[in-house]
Amino acid sequence: MLHRLAISDPDDQVRFLGEIGVRGAGSAAAELRNLGRAAGAKTPVGFRFSDICRAEAVVVIGEDLPVIQPILGVEVNRAARNGAALVSVGPEGFRHAREASIKVEIPSGFETDFLSALAAMILKVRGQSPVKSTGAAKFKAGLKAFDLAGTLSALKMSEDKLAGIARVLEMRRPALFFFGPAFLASAGPAGGLAALWNLAVLVEGRIIPLDAEANLRGGLEIAGAFPTKALSGEELAAAVARREVKALYIAGPLPKLEPGAAEFVIVQGSYDGGNAAVADVIFPETTSFEADGIFVNVEGRVQRSGEAVEPRGEARPGWIILGELAARLGYSGFAYTSAEDIRKDIARAIPAFGNLGPVPPPQEGLFLAEEAARRAAFIAGDSLPERAAGLRPATPRDPDDYKGLHLARENKSLKLVRGR
Repeated sequence: MLHRLAISDPDDQVRFLGEIGVRGAGSAAAELRNLGRAAGAKTPVGFRFSDICRAEAVVVIGEDLPVIQPILGVEVNRAARNGAALVSVGPEGFRHAREASIKVEIPSGFETDFLSALAAMILKVRGQSPVKSTGAAKFKAGLKAFDLAGTLSALKMSEDKLAGIARVLEMRRPALFFFGPAFLASAGPAGGLAALWNLAVLVEGRIIPLDAEANLRGGLEIAGAFPTKALSGEELAAAVARREVKALYIAGPLPKLEPGAAEFVIVQGSYDGGNAAVADVIFPETTSFEADGIFVNVEGRVQRSGEAVEPRGEARPGWIILGELAARLGYSGFAYTSAEDIRKDIARAIPAFGNLGPVPPPQEGLFLAEEAARRAAFIAGDSLPERAAGLRPATPRDPDDYKGLHLARENKSLKLVRGR
């Protein structure tokens, strides 16, 4: 989904300011990739559900799996029932994973302290055993001055409990570490994620990012393959608040606007909710159940989605709406005749999308291609670019907000799954 924004120049000519889309604001997968690039490391973000079953230890940090990833939550609980140690970490009152063998509650915002304390304790438990990864000497030197006793006091945690977690991660490998938007919002994508990265390197574990929105992985791939000038959500909100926005074309999630926030507002959506109330023009768009398309799940698995029901009323697929609008404005390059034509066009940049033709996919499925990870190195805080070190993600939106409809409020079964 993309939000297009235009503002007026002093000479009253409208210029394009940018796009705000699925490029990574608040996205766990995007932030992990960004951190890896800043550290000069290859960072695959895809995985397989079958990887979870092979894990000896699973650590879930700050995420309520039935809310953010219900299917993955089932796999994590299954791994725990099969003998994996499941460590669930969250703030006070957090709803821990059902099968968690170790439940850890820490004050919100202290995630970096906890992860650093755990790394220090692992080194203490390990004793004189060498740490072979690149950057180990600098990492260990940084932890020598770490105030473990003071941190444990701030965390309201006993040394014995922390030592128990450290022994689990030392003795049970491979270990998987899951994090998502809640962790990023509380700990930050630089310091907090760097601490998690270093902990995973220390125990030769693997970090798996979780995002709450369906198809966000697909959006990230498209945004990477077709780069555009982008604005952050905060920049857009600031421009709207300063009344600098002359026109808004909203074709995706955006915080609710006040009347008069822009001179002219177009909303392309499927439900009469959200910003439809302040729209000057509404383009009714089909839902995912009324149109052909493709989507990518949290694993990176590429799948097709066919039209299940006929579109209602005047609703049409988004690509048809934009194509007709572009034609009337005199723009070329939008003359697609089917969703299949668009898929083939995208496949020139993302080959995995081109393998969804009439031939059945291989039994293991189709996955986005990623470069294999090399042996990871420790990240030192002073090695990160200034932008990455100070970056904080945009507040993640409600994953149940679908084109103006709040799914968990409308669907009783989903409401039960979410625990709302």
